[in-house]
Amino acid sequence: MMSKYVRRIIPFGSGDIPAVQHWLEDMAEKGLFFKECGLLFAKFTRGEPKKMRYRLDFCDVVACDIPDEKKELYEQSGWQVVGEFKSDFVVVCTDDPDAPEIYTEPELLVKPLKNISGRQLAAWIVFWLMYVNINYGNLDAYIEVSFSSIVRYLLDFGTWYYIALRLLQLVLLFEAIFHFVSWLRLRKLIKKLKNGWELPQGEHRRFRAAAGKLLRPLAIPAVVLFGLHLLASGYQVSLNNNEPVYDLSLTPIPTLEDLGVESGDYYTYSVAGVGHDLLADVIYGYSCDRYMPGEPMFDYRVMYYDMRSERLAELLADSYIKDELKTAHDKEVTEYIDEDNNITAYVRNDNLSIKDENLELDGAQVRSICVKYGEFDNDVYQTLCILCGDRVMYIYYKGSANIEDFAQDFVDCLK
Repeated sequence: MMSKYVRRIIPFGSGDIPAVQHWLEDMAEKGLFFKECGLLFAKFTRGEPKKMRYRLDFCDVVACDIPDEKKELYEQSGWQVVGEFKSDFVVVCTDDPDAPEIYTEPELLVKPLKNISGRQLAAWIVFWLMYVNINYGNLDAYIEVSFSSIVRYLLDFGTWYYIALRLLQLVLLFEAIFHFVSWLRLRKLIKKLKNGWELPQGEHRRFRAAAGKLLRPLAIPAVVLFGLHLLASGYQVSLNNNEPVYDLSLTPIPTLEDLGVESGDYYTYSVAGVGHDLLADVIYGYSCDRYMPGEPMFDYRVMYYDMRSERLAELLADSYIKDELKTAHDKEVTEYIDEDNNITAYVRNDNLSIKDENLELDGAQVRSICVKYGEFDNDVYQTLCILCGDRVMYIYYKGSANIEDFAQDFVDCLK
């Protein structure tokens, strides 16, 4: 059974009086007659299509309680009160083509339109601020020439999350433009009414109606999603590796124990995770470290990627290598700090030495980088980046062993 009522998205704001009036008249010609409206949707009663005239007029509308004397004035002129529009205006209609216009003093609309204009301006500012404050982390650093790549950034940040943010930012931009243009048009209308112009009638504004039907329902979800993004800011790097792995024997990642490297009995931090991404079918991550007084210090991290293509794997491996080399060369100078903890100068680090080698093991390309950056024995770290087809493994190690001695073990796990 067909419902007596039907809901439609309101395509225009309260301040766009001529367009709202014409929209209600178009709906009546389709057999839908205005009954009431909320924030986003208007409720219509089904009936026989007919030609109607609708007008929006200002009066003090409180909880839809329109004064009786106001209703009587409308009825004496052949108009019937049918409801209110967003608590801003009274909606009246007539099917009498000879009924006189209700707008005898259009300048009375200036005051409510100014209030609506203020809301439009506030909405524009809010959406613009949200648009410019979408946080993509250190994207600029990742795409810097000779540093890293967008592939690495997307894998760390989350490709799906990045795409969702781009779409959200686009919606916020369109919302800002939409409200800004609405505010400009409303200010223009207010100026005309102040100068004694009559309120224009019969404006279709089809493009703006289409934009309003799309953007007005998206406004609230966009604000909510922006709030969720703010809550998630700072956690983007873990988005692709948020499912814990408890049995590393099921993964291609070797632990230090598997390699026979002494790491002690206590970890300050140890975690393993698995994830998926648009660019990688599988992502595994493992990390453990220890920084305890009186104990040998170590830091061991492994990332494994099964990329969607060999080209993506090459780009990822290349970005890791460039990243490590840049980090190593950044240690060529050190900060000199005075007694007041002020940085006074940068001095050359004479203790820096970088060992960079290319190896090929069983068809896998291995890049080994060892950086000695200080005078103490533990001022050294080693990295391996292994590329085998569409798979990549990155290993970072800081400890007393030579991780390059275990390169074959990593290649075996990768293959």
